[in-house]
Amino acid sequence: ESLAAGEEPDNSIDPEKLSEFERKSLRDAFLILGNAQKFLKYRYQPGRAN
Repeated sequence: ESLAAGEEPDNSIDPEKLSEFERKSLRDAFLILGNAQKFLKYRYQPGRAN
């Protein structure tokens, strides 16, 4: 859309333009990423033995 309007493209997404399936999939993906970040934060704490 940005290119068609002659604008510089970016990575922003308007959630209102996504279908319900796409919104749920994106929400699920962010949940998975959040859980992975929590695990990595726990796993690689300073002073934590391997």
